[in-house]
Amino acid sequence: MQIFLVLLLLQLQTVPIKCLPWPVRLSSDVNFQRSGGDTYTSDVPRSFDCAMRKSAYEYGKHLLPRLGAFEELFVALGLNMECQGNSYENEEYGSIARKLKQRQKQSQYESESFPKDAVFVAPMATSSLKGTGKIRRPFTNIQVAVDFAAEYTESKLVVLRGGTYYIQDTLRFTSKHSGVQLVAYEKETPVVSGGVKLEVKWEPYDVDVNEGGNGRNIYVADLSGQNIENIPGLQLNGSRATRARYPNLEGGIEVSPMYGSMIKSSDAVWTPPDFERFGKVQYFTDENPAHWRNNTPIGQFNEPWFQKYKIGIGGLCSVYDPPVSYWCSKDTQGGGAFAYRTPIGVSPKKNALPNSPYKNPKNAVFFVWRPARWANWMFEVSNYEAGTNNFTFGRGGFQGARGSDKGGDWFIENVLEELDSPGEFFYDKESKRLYLFHNGTGPPHPDTVVVSPQHQVLVNITGTKWDPVKNMKFKGIKYIAAAHTYMNPHGVPSAGDWALERFGAIFLEGTEGISVESCEIERVDGNGIMLSGYNRNTTIQNSDLAFIGGTAIALWGRTNETEGDNHPQAGVDGTDGNSP
Repeated sequence: MQIFLVLLLLQLQTVPIKCLPWPVRLSSDVNFQRSGGDTYTSDVPRSFDCAMRKSAYEYGKHLLPRLGAFEELFVALGLNMECQGNSYENEEYGSIARKLKQRQKQSQYESESFPKDAVFVAPMATSSLKGTGKIRRPFTNIQVAVDFAAEYTESKLVVLRGGTYYIQDTLRFTSKHSGVQLVAYEKETPVVSGGVKLEVKWEPYDVDVNEGGNGRNIYVADLSGQNIENIPGLQLNGSRATRARYPNLEGGIEVSPMYGSMIKSSDAVWTPPDFERFGKVQYFTDENPAHWRNNTPIGQFNEPWFQKYKIGIGGLCSVYDPPVSYWCSKDTQGGGAFAYRTPIGVSPKKNALPNSPYKNPKNAVFFVWRPARWANWMFEVSNYEAGTNNFTFGRGGFQGARGSDKGGDWFIENVLEELDSPGEFFYDKESKRLYLFHNGTGPPHPDTVVVSPQHQVLVNITGTKWDPVKNMKFKGIKYIAAAHTYMNPHGVPSAGDWALERFGAIFLEGTEGISVESCEIERVDGNGIMLSGYNRNTTIQNSDLAFIGGTAIALWGRTNETEGDNHPQAGVDGTDGNSP
């Protein structure tokens, strides 16, 4: 759509116009007119202008057919205003225009589509009186509204008015909420945010943008008193800022650097794994021939690969939750197969980190590819020796399933000395000071909305196989600003090369008949939707997921290698139904 409008504006440049905003406002004569100091022209024939608007509208419908009449675009292009009269010989356009006109006449409080006991929520109170859930006195808290609807109404319908809801805690739904519908008000977009809106007053910190200066434009804000323990991510007017790192991301965190913006593995000396770190591994191999796969012999010893179910419990796989993996089993098979392990530290070579040694990197995070980029690991720092520039890794290394003695390509993040590129930020947890290298001239605009994602799960729908959450519906709602989960406990779902965390902006477990329809999930820093364990008849349709930090939609059952009856032998058996 943006490309089409750019081409459209290029075509309009063939007539004598100056910096015309879109849509072009036409007058009834051929004279220039001034408004707010800008010059406009009416030399664009109305027939041409309206035809181009219609073409843009039809193209928009073609791109997003699920939006039907796409009334928002109809209005944005001015088809309900500038192109009336003869331009409505198209009955569809006329019908849309009449519908919009009728809707404008209708009171904002009138709605024939909602039952009388519907419960309404608005992000800000519309009355000084306490909310009752009625349309003129809505609740302001979604959880309160849903609990009320579940217990006291027949329709169990909760209607969210437009605006942003900065939730104080994860929205939690259990079997007592079965049948509740959470929907958007007509033609409005409610936004559920897992972030905290920060009150910031920017002061210069390192500003030298004059000719011959260092080019830095860094500002700082004191967040003391705002009850912010950490800022794992930052969004400015809805777009992510980049946590201070090296090497820099020239395009910012939302633009893939492909194979760039990394330090080579060979530019560091890796501390070897400690194989005794967590004790011995408990091995299990299923020797029941009835359970073996009937596959073709391959490999060095002409044996079938992956024929027998086998796992290792504990040992170096103690980093996982549960502490089990095929890659800790005895005699692993496959290309480059060996037991899982990771390095326990790193010493970057000279000039690998040109801004080191660091003053205080205790909150730094290392992002390390496994060699050949099969998976990646993240490590916290447990100790740093400035004299040797040696880092000892703390928690981490569980984000991938395949191990190695060394790390592959890597970068470091969350270090103040690496705050040297436009769009980067750093938060000092001890001083409660937020630093921002503003990507612009002068300080950030005072109206900039500054949000830090804090909640990892926005919606938690959890029951059990025996007492499931049933027939809930979520429609027309946008979900944003969930915090990252890559340092949360991970497990290994399969014998693949990867691990996964059981978290998502929308999390389901123990459910039946849940529907997510016409929703948006955008700029959440972990997984989008996680279906964990028992789930049946889940519907996700006509929804958009964009700028997702992890997996968009993940389905992951549960097995009982480490607990329950007959473990670990029962781990191979998935017939208990505890899966999506």
